[in-house]
Amino acid sequence: MSSTKRNSSSGLLIPERERYSQAKLALSNDLHKREKVLEQEFSSEESLISPEDWLNEPVKSQLEEDSLVQVSNKVVSLVQP
Repeated sequence: MSSTKRNSSSGLLIPERERYSQAKLALSNDLHKREKVLEQEFSSEESLISPEDWLNEPVKSQLEEDSLVQVSNKVVSLVQP
C-alpha cells in the first residue's frame, strides 16, 4: 500500500485531512476578513450621524442608529460559531 492510502486517527486519508484543514483555515481567514470589512463599513456609516443630527433630529438619528445596531447584531450572529 502506498503512503497516500494510510488513514489518520480521524479515519480520513492523510491528504484528505490536509486538504480539509487547509480549507477550514481558508474559510476561517475569509470570515475574519469579511468581519473586519463589515466592522469598518458599520463604523463609517455610524459616523455619518453627526452630533448636529442628534441635536436637530434626535428621533431620526436614534432610528438610524437602531437600524445600524440591528444590522451589526445580525452580522455578529452570522460570524460567530
